[in-house]
This record gives sequence, structure tokens and C-alpha cells, in this order.
Amino acid sequence: MNAKAKARIRPFQPADQPAIDDIVKLIWHIGLNCLREKQYGFLIGGKTWQERKVEEIHQAIAAEPDGWYVTEIDGRVIGFCSFSAEPAAGIGHVGQNGIHPDFKGQGYGARQLEFVLDQLRQRGMKIVEVNTGLNEGHAPARRMYERAGFIPLFDSRIYWRKL
Repeated sequence: MNAKAKARIRPFQPADQPAIDDIVKLIWHIGLNCLREKQYGFLIGGKTWQERKVEEIHQAIAAEPDGWYVTEIDGRVIGFCSFSAEPAAGIGHVGQNGIHPDFKGQGYGARQLEFVLDQLRQRGMKIVEVNTGLNEGHAPARRMYERAGFIPLFDSRIYWRKL
């Protein structure tokens, strides 16, 4: 049996938090917090981008713990995924997700995405949305979403300046 077959997606448990934190620190060097730090050359709010992103993930889990899942192989958390739903509107949202770099490119991200889509279908959502960056670092995520049938709906740009 191969590792992909042995991988299982299960609900988040508080004991999973350190593994998620480690994955976040390894993969999120492409996101907004990191770009702010690089742009301005100082720590925003006195915290590194990794600290800020980990705090953001902790807050998101605390706000909606039932929407968070982990992917594990032989007891090791190798990834995480999340979602939220707006039942009155019928809109589901793919949330934060990531795969440990040791397991990238092996289909685990796509498997997590399919899991999230199934969860949203079961909750009666009619459409699903996902946001991702337009920078080169987010290109693999965009490819995965497009392969899964997502189409671009709205582009956005964040402007900033130093005061």
C-alpha cells in the first residue's frame, strides 16, 4: 500500500496545532505578511511574518474549529485544510490549507481540496469560492484550483505605502 492510500483526513484536534504551526512556518513565505516585512524592512507589530501568520491561523481555528482538518500518514500530520459555509447564501469558502514541503507535488493538496468540496456539498452549498495570491509563489495553488474546475471571478490588488 502506498503512502497516499494510507493518508487520512480527520478533524483537527488541539494536539495538532504544533504540526500545523511548523507547516505554516515552512510554506507561507509567499504570503502577505512576509511581503510586508520584505517591503518595509522591519517587523510589522514587532513580530516576524511567521509569528503573525501562526497567530492568524490560531485565530481562524478558534473562530471555526469544526471547519479544520488535518491530513496524516502513520500518525504524522503532513497537511491541513479548512473551510467555512454561508448556509443562507449557499456559498462555501475554501479556507487555509497547506502541505508539508516533504509531501508537495504528490497529490495531497488536491486530495484535501476534494475533501473540502465534499464537506461543502454535504452542507448544501451551491457554489464554492477560494482566494489566492496572484504572485508567482501562489502559482501552484492557482493551478490546483483551475484543475479542480475553479474559474477566476474577481482579481484584486493590495496597495500600500509607508507613512
